[in-house]
Amino acid sequence: SQMQDTTCTVGVACIVPGTAGFAAQSKSNSDKLALIDKYAACGDSSPTVLSTGSGSLRPVDSDIQLNLAAADIPQGGRWKMCYCVGTVVGSINSGACSDIAEFKTLAGILTVLGPSQATQDSTCTAGAACIVGGLQGFQGEFTKFEDKVGLIPSSSACGVTAPDSNVALGQFLQLSWLGKVELSGAQVMKGGQWSVCFCSANHGDCDSFEDFTALGGTLTVQGPSPNTQNVDCSAGSSCAITGFAGFSGQGLSSSADKVLFTKGDCGSGNKDFAIAQDLFVAAGDSQVVLSPLDLTTRGTWKICYCTGGYAASILSSGCSTPYDFT
Repeated sequence: SQMQDTTCTVGVACIVPGTAGFAAQSKSNSDKLALIDKYAACGDSSPTVLSTGSGSLRPVDSDIQLNLAAADIPQGGRWKMCYCVGTVVGSINSGACSDIAEFKTLAGILTVLGPSQATQDSTCTAGAACIVGGLQGFQGEFTKFEDKVGLIPSSSACGVTAPDSNVALGQFLQLSWLGKVELSGAQVMKGGQWSVCFCSANHGDCDSFEDFTALGGTLTVQGPSPNTQNVDCSAGSSCAITGFAGFSGQGLSSSADKVLFTKGDCGSGNKDFAIAQDLFVAAGDSQVVLSPLDLTTRGTWKICYCTGGYAASILSSGCSTPYDFT
């Protein structure tokens, strides 16, 4: 037989190797196909076999094609397509196609475009620039500068949910040549969790959420949410600025969490000493209360949060400079 390479997309049904079907001597719809690790050899007794969805030893249909459902290809990667003829062919095989060692003929390479795992998670800090995909970038099979990702609520499913306007301004984001996505602080302004959904340029135009079928991981942004946890206090009186559990948000449970009061912008504005005696006020998962001595004058201030001992630079020891309060 000849090499019949095929390209599919994670989470999208695919016909292998195409409309013409496999070319093989003595072929019939009793034949089967196994997808094995690209570094293994067809006919090996114990290769790693892609066994998702319909199983590991997959029968071809009447057109001598392999119909892969979305569940059959949940991850990106490359696999060798090893063929077994379902009739006795001399000493080549028994015709049973029940043992992986009988799949001796290499029919081609199956390339599945998309992330290689659905657990490539990233953690960022609200209000601070971050890289989704980590320093090494997402792993899988991608078309760099053409593939995109969309961020949807973590409780939703890829391919059926529009991007969430609460993160990355609700936009589709282009994957860099290093396989990562760089977000500015303005694109991650509040805490939360989002699923990272991929669109391969091989499937659709990546301009509609229906094209983003592959789950690559979860983006966790640590910080307060919403950004409107406002409170009114009276000068000269004690004031609880949060409930008993502290500010609401994602990951706000560290004893290292602190808040800063400023009339400037979070992440750059200096602490205003007209409010709160301490330079930085402890926050975390407990109630934040200001005493009468903290509230000696009238005014309006921004409450800026630093979570988990975040350090904006090597000059910070964590929640120790105004730049950490993003």
